[in-house]
Amino acid sequence: MLADKLNFQIEYFDPPEKSQGSGIVNGTMNGVLGQIWRRDVDLFMGDLTVTYNRSQAVEFSFLTLADNEAFLTHTPGRLNEALALVRSFHWEVWPLVIFTILVSGPLLFLIIYIPLLWNNKEPVASPLKLFYDCNWFIYAIFLRQGVSVQTETHKVRFV
Repeated sequence: MLADKLNFQIEYFDPPEKSQGSGIVNGTMNGVLGQIWRRDVDLFMGDLTVTYNRSQAVEFSFLTLADNEAFLTHTPGRLNEALALVRSFHWEVWPLVIFTILVSGPLLFLIIYIPLLWNNKEPVASPLKLFYDCNWFIYAIFLRQGVSVQTETHKVRFV
């Protein structure tokens, strides 16, 4: 079902040497790890022990629990770390992320400021400063930065 949805094929076979593979010898590796290293196959799922020599040839999946299976792919090339934030989302998502960031700051300002006006309480000394603080707070949240700004007005909680 997953193969049909993502348009790929699964082919089960035993490696020719009936071996998982060992360290790199004379620039080659045998077994199923050698097939991954030579890019004859895309991935391997099965019982495999992670060793230093094997990790030099293939990349192991992140182990989430002690199990007998591992998911292997070829070692990817080095990616530019400057674009790490941009690469995290598909291009179709970026307009929505930017729109959400731009709208959230003014919306937070309205959530804080309108109850003050409705209750006939004295508005904050500087609505412009409150607007700036709300926007700064939202941008810091989206960038996952800590904010230690204490408000002097109506408390707003984020969960």
